[in-house]
Amino acid sequence: VRHQVEYYFSADNLVRDAFLRNQMGVDGFVNLLTVCSFNRMRSLTSDLTLVAEALSESQLVEVGPQGVRAVDWERWVPADAQAAASAAAAAAAAAAAAQPMALHAAHPP
Repeated sequence: VRHQVEYYFSADNLVRDAFLRNQMGVDGFVNLLTVCSFNRMRSLTSDLTLVAEALSESQLVEVGPQGVRAVDWERWVPADAQAAASAAAAAAAAAAAAQPMALHAAHPP
């Protein structure tokens, strides 16, 4: 199980596997259910706990609440996902900075 997932997230595979790269969130994670839905993984096990435990010892992938990702995940996240995350973060920061001003304007001293 571990070797199969490590192969999926290897440079040799990711360079060709646009589907898997497009499943990555802005933090590089792919939902473990998605990974376990691949034909080869389904033939190995349907036990998500077993998969997560097997991957916990890996030096090539990381497992977290969001799923699994390559240790060099920044290299593989689609550029448009990174740009969208940066834009969302900038918008959130601008909104947070503007909120005290709006609150002050609504309730002058």
